[in-house]
Amino acid sequence: MITEQNEDLPEGHVVTEQMAVDSMKQIIEKWDEKVKDDEQVRELYPDVLLAIQTGIFEIDENLKSTYKLQVPVLNDKGEESYTKVIFRTRIKPSELAKVTKGINVQKEQFQYLLNVLSFITQLPIPIIDKLSKKDYRVLDQISTIFS
Repeated sequence: MITEQNEDLPEGHVVTEQMAVDSMKQIIEKWDEKVKDDEQVRELYPDVLLAIQTGIFEIDENLKSTYKLQVPVLNDKGEESYTKVIFRTRIKPSELAKVTKGINVQKEQFQYLLNVLSFITQLPIPIIDKLSKKDYRVLDQISTIFS
């Protein structure tokens, strides 16, 4: 979405922090509906902002989001089987029923959050278990907007 180059950027960065904040605010306003100020965005989504700044989290003109895994998930043969995540941006009520089926949401909150993350990222839970810490943090932060 915002891809203006700047010679003053730190090495490896493709946009400024403020450009990343502005991009996040557009996503939040479209999908979360809870408007947040710049400081709240910086506080709630630090890993996502860095991913935007370094170009591994991309937002297109329609506000569709794609994240390139920093550490691809390998299959049993050592080949890359998961390299990126394309986010679902909404959980419809019928889909939420499937996500929560068989769990007591109040007692099994972590399982609920894991199911939501799996749904939003379109990654099976065993694959989520294999994500690097950094990748997991970014996916966890961004999925809160879409759930």
